[in-house]
Amino acid sequence: MAGSLAFAGAAESEPVALSPLFVTANRTAEAAELMPFSNETFTSEAVRGSPNVTVDGLLREMPGFSLFRRSDSLVANPSTQGVSLRGLGPSGASRSLILLDGVPLIDPFGGWVLWSKVPRESLARIEIVPGAGGTAWGNAALGGVIQLFTEPAVGSRQRFAARAGSYQTLDLEAQFTEPVGAGTLQLLGRMLSTDGYETVAEEQRGPIDVPASSRARWATMRWRQPVGDGVTATLTVRRFAESRGNGTPYTRNTSDETFASLALAGQPSTRFQWNATAYGQQQDFTSTFSAVNATRTAETPASHQFAVPADTVGLAWVGEWAHDSAARWNDRGDELGGANRGRGTGVPPVGLAQAGMSRGTGVPPVGFAGTNSPDHGAAAAGASEVGARGGRASDEARTVFGFDFRDVRGETREDSAYVDGAFTRRRFAGGRQSMAGAFVLHRRALAPDVRASLGLRADGWLETDGHRRDFLRGEPAGDVAFGRRDGLELSPSAGVAWTPKSNLMGYSFMPPHLGESNPLGYSLAGRGTRAVRLHASVQQAFRRPTLNELYRAFRVGNVITDGNPALRTENVTSGEIGATVTAGRALPTAPRSTDRRDQEIPPVNRGRLTLGVTGFWNELRDSVANVTIASGPVTLPGIGFVPAGGEARRKHNLDRTRVRGVTLEAAWTFTDALRFEAEYLFNDARVTRAGVAPWLIGRRLAQVPEQSATAGVSWRRGRWTLSPRVRWMGQQFEDDNNRLPLAAATVIDVAVSATLSRSAEVFASAENLFDHRVETGRAASGLVSVGTPRLLLVGFRVWR
Repeated sequence: MAGSLAFAGAAESEPVALSPLFVTANRTAEAAELMPFSNETFTSEAVRGSPNVTVDGLLREMPGFSLFRRSDSLVANPSTQGVSLRGLGPSGASRSLILLDGVPLIDPFGGWVLWSKVPRESLARIEIVPGAGGTAWGNAALGGVIQLFTEPAVGSRQRFAARAGSYQTLDLEAQFTEPVGAGTLQLLGRMLSTDGYETVAEEQRGPIDVPASSRARWATMRWRQPVGDGVTATLTVRRFAESRGNGTPYTRNTSDETFASLALAGQPSTRFQWNATAYGQQQDFTSTFSAVNATRTAETPASHQFAVPADTVGLAWVGEWAHDSAARWNDRGDELGGANRGRGTGVPPVGLAQAGMSRGTGVPPVGFAGTNSPDHGAAAAGASEVGARGGRASDEARTVFGFDFRDVRGETREDSAYVDGAFTRRRFAGGRQSMAGAFVLHRRALAPDVRASLGLRADGWLETDGHRRDFLRGEPAGDVAFGRRDGLELSPSAGVAWTPKSNLMGYSFMPPHLGESNPLGYSLAGRGTRAVRLHASVQQAFRRPTLNELYRAFRVGNVITDGNPALRTENVTSGEIGATVTAGRALPTAPRSTDRRDQEIPPVNRGRLTLGVTGFWNELRDSVANVTIASGPVTLPGIGFVPAGGEARRKHNLDRTRVRGVTLEAAWTFTDALRFEAEYLFNDARVTRAGVAPWLIGRRLAQVPEQSATAGVSWRRGRWTLSPRVRWMGQQFEDDNNRLPLAAATVIDVAVSATLSRSAEVFASAENLFDHRVETGRAASGLVSVGTPRLLLVGFRVWR
């Protein structure tokens, strides 16, 4: 949160202004200080400097981020990798929209996220916007939006990184970007593998338990080229394959994907810009499940998902119209304001730029390629002179509008009922889901220090070809066709940000090695004593249940959960209000030579303290939940036999769920080499109405801790950087009845690196340094699953 101002050889009365950094939650570039909702940003330096192997592990530095379970995606089953922000009903299907270069990353059939698809070394930045985004993005942005941006295909760059360590873990990633003729070719690739670790508590393990392992690999080819007057095209092709062992000899899963997209971006005038993306995806998934005996000495095959094909096509177009000339920038330095939050956490005070874009120099108010395009960074490059005139576009009115379409066809094909050494039942279940929507967002200044936004979106959805076909020993045993279903959803939003004038002048940036800023950004001259920012926003959003939730039954251990083709659409009304105060004084510092990217590191503030508070409230209607309907041993229609110690659950809509809480944040920059930051989340997530299961009223949502917190220190001396982090997770419940508690846990992660030259460094990391036990699951039988033990890695990184 703390900002950084510097004198940089300029007089106090003549600050040198840079363009502010922007975030893109509304599908176009918007200054962070003008946004009416919370947002957090991680830069490429923050990602590469993280002690975590996986990107979802890095994002846990934000207490409001969680997967369905506490398990890291390194070895977790993909169906448990759905994302929740601020505890808005964690489940296998994400209730937050995850995008990679503007295209949904969530599984088209199941709604979970394959985090192993995400690059680590090649990420330019990550933007997290909890509680907003429904108007701009539509379906699935119920709890917010997470956008992951890879570095654009611009210029000439090469990079290679390798790390290895505990449990035979090996991570290799490479990037090659080079101009070729009239265009630019970019090649990206990663291989991540681990022999893994046992996921059953040590005192309960038996001979049948083996380490949960994973092997993932992907390659991406991107070609970028101008194709007309002011229009740039980017073609992307990706191949992905993964296999995982799920903790016993029989249980495994595989994923396979082919993806292609074409993105266009243009700016026909200084007042109008547009971007468009078309994409297609073919995917398959397989998985096996088993029943393990009480002594954990043997397992029996329970089901075999031998194929889950899913095909997706999508199209999006977004335009932005500037009502006033882009040249109308305010020249009053005291309008800029500024304090820059650590790693971009929370809502900025005046001038908060969150975190920097990789190799970027700010983002212009017009000319940004948009979040549907991989050229988002390219459009920003070389455009900083737009912002260098000083001031902010506080007097500009802008309208963003667009439409998108997405069509998914998927089917699960699986065998079950294992008798006498063979499966006796087979089921095909699936359908088709189509969605189309259009939106408009308008933002303008209501006063010199007040900026408001207003938006509306309409989405239509259609579900057809819903079916469930059963076979018994090869003979038809049932054929159910579910009727056509459709609906219309509206997603309005409104917000306001107030940034009163203060003595704090100019935008400011933290050093890139702290993971907070534009690596090309320089601090501004100025003096500061205090800056204040207030914001408030409300929105409505929706999520349509996935094909997996509608039609498929699944099994985890001895817990069997059935789908429900009658599920209704989830809707949420949410709001938040927040304030941030920054106090301190900017002091000049001696310049340092260069950072790991051969770019000058700007000086920072010393003794600057930033405090922030945000309160939020969500009223979730018809949330999809796994409702326990029986305990084993029992045989139920559609579910089959549930063994002793197991549970039968079915997906149902809960009438009302309330999620409310508060986030507290603090950051203190002691010196230009030492910084502390912390964040605390209190989250009260409870069922308030449940006609289908009235006994759940008043109970806490499963997998949501009431309290969580993180804290970290960044320290740099010479060529060395040290970054310890601590995460605390309060008690939470495994089940909807709140009978299966998961104990609170504390995890300490540490990363250390040393620069060897202008283009090389070595590093080491430790996840869960003190090997604390993290409970990730608890069965009715008492079986406890555990998360990542101590994981030690060393590696090196070279670039050019």
